[in-house]
Amino acid sequence: MVRAVGLMGAKAILTGIRPEIARAITSLNIDLSMVSTRATLSEGLKEAFELLGIEVSQASHLV
Repeated sequence: MVRAVGLMGAKAILTGIRPEIARAITSLNIDLSMVSTRATLSEGLKEAFELLGIEVSQASHLV
């Protein structure tokens, strides 16, 4: 799937891989060296926004 995403001109960012999935990926010798991985969705979104040149800031609350 990551390869297909790349062929379409996009970049895949994998987030939130559970420990049991990480073990399975390792035991199957799947090479993820060309894939960006982040622990959380938030970290993945931050990377995606940086790649797109989008700056996100917290909105101030008007009282």
